[in-house]
Formats: sequence, structure tokens, C-alpha cells
Amino acid sequence: MNLIKKFLFIIFIFCLLLNVDTYKFRCKGFFRPKPPCYLRIDLEKTKEFTVVYDSIVFKSRKKYFLELYKSRFQNALFYENLILFGIKVFDPEAIEYICLKLGIKYLYPTHILFFNYKSYGSKKNYKPIKRFSSLRKTM
Repeated sequence: MNLIKKFLFIIFIFCLLLNVDTYKFRCKGFFRPKPPCYLRIDLEKTKEFTVVYDSIVFKSRKKYFLELYKSRFQNALFYENLILFGIKVFDPEAIEYICLKLGIKYLYPTHILFFNYKSYGSKKNYKPIKRFSSLRKTM
């Protein structure tokens, strides 16, 4: 009986490891979440891609987002272009919609970070998407 319990426990842990989400939500506070918060999304998974795609309102922007997504294997600057696209498109209402669809409590301000799951360990790949961040650099 003890062997069966151990076997079922190992299967349970293995199933948990296979069902890892490809998005992570972090805020500053240790005990209580405090803004600013960061939502890291891997677009390689279909669930997260469809949620982000549905949050874009205009058809022309959806088409451009699809072109960026399809060129991710040919274009080395895919995530750089996606960050620039996200600065213009993802306002707080769109980010709130994404959080709602992913089942995350939205806190203002929340910034979206797109990453490649294979390079998740490298923090150099994370660049927050903030509205008007390009204006701050020029001033």
C-alpha cells in the first residue's frame, strides 16, 4: 500500500511539472503585492497568444501583430519589434483584459514583458513595455 502511495505521488508531481504556465506575474511587495507589476508572457504557447491577439482592437494592428509573430524565426529582432509594437498598442485597459483572461488580479500599473521560454534564465532579454518610454529617453 505504501508503494502505491509513493507511485501516485510521483505521478502527481510529474503532472504538475508538465503543466507549467508560460506566463508569470510579479509585483514588488513581499507580503502584499504593490505596483508596479510585471506580466511576463511567452507567445510560443497558443493560449497566451490568442489572449494577447484578442486584446488588440483594430484589424490593421492585428494584421501587423500576426506578421511580426510569423516572422519570429527569420527576424532576429522579433522581440525588439514586439516591444515597440506593445508600447503603442497595449494601454491599461488592454492589459487589464489580458490579466482578466489569464485569471490574474490586475494592479495599476502593470507592464507586459514578452520573452522566449528558452532564454528565460537570461534577464537581459526582459525589457518592460511602458507607455511613452521612448519619450523619456530623448528628454
